[in-house]
Amino acid sequence: MHRSKRDKLVGKLVIFSITIAGIFGVNIFYFNYSQNKLKLSIKKIEALNALKTSLATDKISLISNLKKEELICSDGFPKKCSSYFTSLIMTRNRLKDYKVTFKDTLKIPESNYLYENLDKVIEKTNTLAKKSFGLSFDKAKELKISTAKEYISFIEELDTSKLNFKSSNKKFISMVSQLYSQINTWQNNELNNLKPVDQLRRDLNLTFYTLAFLEILLFLFVALIDLINNNVDGEETYLINIKIKIKQKVKPLFISFLFVFFGIMAGQKLLAYENENIVIFHCRQLNLHNIFSYNNLINIPYEKRPDVLNLLKVNEYCYKYISNETKEELEILDQYPLKEYEVLYEVIGYKIRLYADSFNKIENTRNSFQGNLLLALLALNVASLGSQAIFLKEDSADIDQGL
Repeated sequence: MHRSKRDKLVGKLVIFSITIAGIFGVNIFYFNYSQNKLKLSIKKIEALNALKTSLATDKISLISNLKKEELICSDGFPKKCSSYFTSLIMTRNRLKDYKVTFKDTLKIPESNYLYENLDKVIEKTNTLAKKSFGLSFDKAKELKISTAKEYISFIEELDTSKLNFKSSNKKFISMVSQLYSQINTWQNNELNNLKPVDQLRRDLNLTFYTLAFLEILLFLFVALIDLINNNVDGEETYLINIKIKIKQKVKPLFISFLFVFFGIMAGQKLLAYENENIVIFHCRQLNLHNIFSYNNLINIPYEKRPDVLNLLKVNEYCYKYISNETKEELEILDQYPLKEYEVLYEVIGYKIRLYADSFNKIENTRNSFQGNLLLALLALNVASLGSQAIFLKEDSADIDQGL
């Protein structure tokens, strides 16, 4: 059976199309993998950054409270130790919170040395309570003692030791300080070992551009096959021979392909925006945590607040999503002398507000554009279907003429 040039060309184009579709399918899985990898990395960065500021805040506030309440407790031991005991409970509960964070949020394996160190310090609170006040936390729980006031009332009749209290509290504060340093070191190592977000984003963009190219290439091949098959007049196939001519019935089909092509481009733009939105939302979340930490500075001693303020920054890759106007304002703020706490406090607070405003503006602008693009995509789909309906009418008339 003799095969025409048209049929041979269509056969080759079909093979190319199927090959491209297969490669596209493989890249879809890799794109999804790259996107999930970026999301997981961002989630971990957010958790580690939150941990970093929490560590700084907790270390300062908990230790300062223990030292302050120790002085009050020593002056009226043990009757005036209710507030100290409350601080000790707060420290114990905070350390338990870290265990939950490590396990559920950061997914740290239970074999990690941090769990053992946390348990040692938590157990030290039991030892401190037993040696100083004659009643451990575990025993108090068995006796259904639930408040610091009940605890102090109960231990007034027990064998308490002011000397043991002072030495035990000193050792306990040293252990807490060492523990926070160990966690902070681990946190810094984890951040340094993470693959940079910029690199993960570049990997994702490369996969996206590969998908976009393959989709457009596949569309062009399939559209060409359709046009070749429908642009036939007897033995003439005008898209194969040197003479190029578009039959009347093919013109609506050609126009519908243009609408489909523009729809593909709109869909790819939406997907590209979605990739960027992942990072923008992440930057916004980092700044929200900074706002939370900034608003809770009142919980730590005045002279220690700069230690926390200096941690309240956004990551470098987030500056891409800050407007030029905001960048100019930030450059002006960087020129302020920050040695005095009041100036540092105002400058950092203003920077945080500028970041928040800038991220909100870019999100609102992108949301508006994405909404318009979705409407345009809907309109392009409808226009394509309308053009194909006209083509089908022309094709029906062409079939009648051939009968």
